[in-house]
Amino acid sequence: MHLAREIGAQLAGPVQMGGQPHDADAVAPPAVREAVRTHPWARARQRLHDDLGPAGWAGRWALSAAPLWRW
Repeated sequence: MHLAREIGAQLAGPVQMGGQPHDADAVAPPAVREAVRTHPWARARQRLHDDLGPAGWAGRWALSAAPLWRW
């Protein structure tokens, strides 16, 4: 709740907690969800891409995430 106030969110009522990460879509206002969930990951991904460069990023993705997309 403190983080929501720090980013300027107006809380309409009590904080609701979801059981799964995707439950946040139903309980968190979009501005809070973006600031707390989406933007930190995007910033971290961009920093890693900047550090590795395009070829390094592609190689890292191939080792870590690509297997998750294979059936």
